[in-house]
Amino acid sequence: MRKTAKHWIGACCLVLAAAALAGCSGNEPAAEVSAVADGMLTVGIIDGQDIFAAKGKSGYEGIEPSILNKLAADLGVQITYVDAKDTQDLMDQMDAGTIDVAAGRLGQLEIYSSGHLVSSSYARKGIYLVTPANLYVDSLVTFADENVGISALTPDTARLNLANIETVNLVNYTDLSGVAADINGGVISALICTEREALALAEQGLRAIEIYNGPQTDTVFYLAPGQTELQGNLNAAIRQYLDGQ
Repeated sequence: MRKTAKHWIGACCLVLAAAALAGCSGNEPAAEVSAVADGMLTVGIIDGQDIFAAKGKSGYEGIEPSILNKLAADLGVQITYVDAKDTQDLMDQMDAGTIDVAAGRLGQLEIYSSGHLVSSSYARKGIYLVTPANLYVDSLVTFADENVGISALTPDTARLNLANIETVNLVNYTDLSGVAADINGGVISALICTEREALALAEQGLRAIEIYNGPQTDTVFYLAPGQTELQGNLNAAIRQYLDGQ
């Protein structure tokens, strides 16, 4: 049967209308499911055996557990802590969906914050310099033109604001297991790192000291993408903690 122009126009309009309805019904983003909808807040945490987090017989104590226990109480949920060996382990657990919040005296690093939500800061700490045991130095001025290691966990803001950092030859370290041997063997003269890393290296016989007049870095929690409501509740718990100090 021969179709007129009027018939063709009518058919096209029906097709377009059907496509529009399909687009409206099929492409709407699903609502984000709350991480604590099951009544449980699961936290990955590093046992630093310090004021931030220390695991005792009755569980975790310290600054981070104080904030997180308050968060769980405010939300009316139970809290479960999952041990993590280091920062990368924490972020791997989060990306796998096994934890809701990552805690471990964590600095705000671009490699992690670009793919996760970040809480407000609840503490500020300095950057440390690790040197041979017989060398007492608290600035980079001594190491001009020498090789100085820098930990991957040193925030970018600290790198930009460390005095005399442009005078040394920086060597990037993602794994600190060989740092003691490198310092004692003269491969590097010193290492720039976070406080927690410095204290661990000091236990291997090196000297660790906060860099004089160096930058202070924020300590934060990380959350999974999309958990903005949980982020807001966590920030409220952080404010309550800081108000009580």
